[in-house]
Amino acid sequence: MEIMQEIVERAQALSPELTALRRDFHHYPETGWLEMRTSAIIAKRLTELGYDVKTGRAVCAEGARMGLPDEDTLRRHAQEALAQDWSIFISMDVLGMIFVMQ
Repeated sequence: MEIMQEIVERAQALSPELTALRRDFHHYPETGWLEMRTSAIIAKRLTELGYDVKTGRAVCAEGARMGLPDEDTLRRHAQEALAQDWSIFISMDVLGMIFVMQ
């Protein structure tokens, strides 16, 4: 099978799952630096797929962030994330994520 055809077929096979994720993310919009729910869902899925996921201070320098919400807003969102047990997948103090594909 030609490589381009294989890529198209794999992308089409993923379409329903990706569409569902997109709709879910749009149903629960999050503004900048508050994407805790979205980040946790992505980090969990990438971990399940075997990726090495790094979050928080390991990937994002706290002093390099711009446009942060106020401390009360950050704290409220972090508390909600902790209540939902999202903290298993993301760092609450500095939101940032990378994944490593080996």
